[in-house]
Amino acid sequence: MLDKKTKSSSTLRLDLSDEAVIKAAPVPTKGRSVFRDNHLPPFVLRVYASGRRVFGIYARVKGGSPRDVTIGVFPNIRPKSARNRAHSILADMAAGIDPNKVKRQSLEEQILTRVTLREMLEEHLTKARRNGKRLKPRTQADYRAAVDRYLSEWAAKPLLGITRRMVVERHQAISDLHGPSVADHAFRVLRLVWNYAEGKFEDAEGNPQLPPNPVNKLSKAHLWNGYSRRQSRIKNSDLRPWWKAVGKLDYTVRDYFRFLALTGMRPGEAARLRWDNIDMVDRSLVLPDSKNRRDLALPLVDYLLDLLGRRREEARSMFVFPWECTQGHVDANRHLRRQIDRIRDATATEFVPNDCRRTFQSIAEELEIAPETRKFLMGHSLGVLDVTQGYVVIESARARKAVDQITHRILELALENLEDGDKPSKPNKWQLGIQ
Repeated sequence: MLDKKTKSSSTLRLDLSDEAVIKAAPVPTKGRSVFRDNHLPPFVLRVYASGRRVFGIYARVKGGSPRDVTIGVFPNIRPKSARNRAHSILADMAAGIDPNKVKRQSLEEQILTRVTLREMLEEHLTKARRNGKRLKPRTQADYRAAVDRYLSEWAAKPLLGITRRMVVERHQAISDLHGPSVADHAFRVLRLVWNYAEGKFEDAEGNPQLPPNPVNKLSKAHLWNGYSRRQSRIKNSDLRPWWKAVGKLDYTVRDYFRFLALTGMRPGEAARLRWDNIDMVDRSLVLPDSKNRRDLALPLVDYLLDLLGRRREEARSMFVFPWECTQGHVDANRHLRRQIDRIRDATATEFVPNDCRRTFQSIAEELEIAPETRKFLMGHSLGVLDVTQGYVVIESARARKAVDQITHRILELALENLEDGDKPSKPNKWQLGIQ
């Protein structure tokens, strides 16, 4: 028996230097027949039931196991050429070189010279996991946007064609045109894609076949722009004019911003909030798969229950804050720029929607709410600062008390008459998403 793949294959002897003999080799009814050369036994001809005739070698690599090596298909390769290649391959095998491994590596190297930034990005997005879960669609869209907007000229370029010099020059150009944080983000995306490709393409010993990541040049030359996290918030003294300015906006925008201020939620998570996330009986809302990859349950105070109750009475959209767009819900970055400008003009501030979240957190600190409770309400991972903190569980009563305190303080600062409640007027049908 010549090989393990086809137990029914037969082994015969032929003069594989004679084309007439090769052409006359009988075709099996199934499987394949294997014919050894009379003069060079490791040199073989495999004849398949389909009539295909393939030259090959069956021999042992020095220090290893037998290998079934393909030379070529007859008549694409002639017997004399096949025999010469057989001698060369057998010499390599005698020296301990595995021709199949060399062929695989050569194929990978050929692929590597052609693989593009776009291909590696898409493959990374398909396979990447965080805490065992796939990247969120929003994260995937963010990575694609970084490449499409700022590295589009490189998207179809072979990854190997991106050099350190190109990285430095392009990073500087993006910094000048679009800002330092945009440039840093784009090249962080390129860095993670390159690192993925580096792990994918390795030789038999596990060494990377790609050169070192060219984005590392930004670190070695101290060229990262670096940017500090924005710290702006609505000051206590600005809360009343801010609240009044928001009150003059249309129904959905007004409720959306006030909802942000009284929950501390991320603007995107609040915008995507659906009615099936709200439990008016339990007086709570649930954010499934929040940014920290966990379901987050938050208590709702009376003011927000009134706000949501009025919206729910006439709502015809599944979203709490609907908008006439393909998404179906409001998006502060896309839809509310004019309204944000109106707030800025009225308050003489550089307000951004995330200021609501930072204001909520600042008020919580002012009231000396426990750090782990603040983190819980903000949807942050509690982490494990010490052995015992990992076992901390925030009870709903404790969280509700904290939210009540924060809400009371914000309304105290925002409203001239706390008893009034500053109730919004009744919305029109368009604002509620009625078709």
